[in-house]
Amino acid sequence: MDLIDHKLPDTIDVHLETPNGDLLYGEDDRGETDENKPFIIGLHLPQSEAMRQYDNKIHRKTLKAVNKRNSGKINTSLEEVREENLERLVAYTSHVKNVIYNKEKITKDNIYKVYADPNLGFIKNQLEKRLEGYSSFLGES
Repeated sequence: MDLIDHKLPDTIDVHLETPNGDLLYGEDDRGETDENKPFIIGLHLPQSEAMRQYDNKIHRKTLKAVNKRNSGKINTSLEEVREENLERLVAYTSHVKNVIYNKEKITKDNIYKVYADPNLGFIKNQLEKRLEGYSSFLGES
């Protein structure tokens, strides 16, 4: 047995659920629910190289902000905090499968609009909960 056989993957797939816990699926050509088309959002895990690079970028940005704050020149608004949280979730997104929003096929490149919709907060909550579970496992919470 080799420890490398037990390493965590860099990404995971999350099958999206409704607020009631029902799994979400796309539709077939007749407009009927197709269980072969689950709404999936793939996430980079916290230990992945993609997220380490993102975290390094944010750390550098934070250091600049702290330096400016020490000069009395910066105030962070609630809107800026929300925007940073959305950007982080977008960065965690590795891929999207079968997700339709407002009659548009959603991809990694346009997933921001789904995350930014306050009426779809249950999706962000699901993804953040999965990431939090992995962060706790990795000792990063």
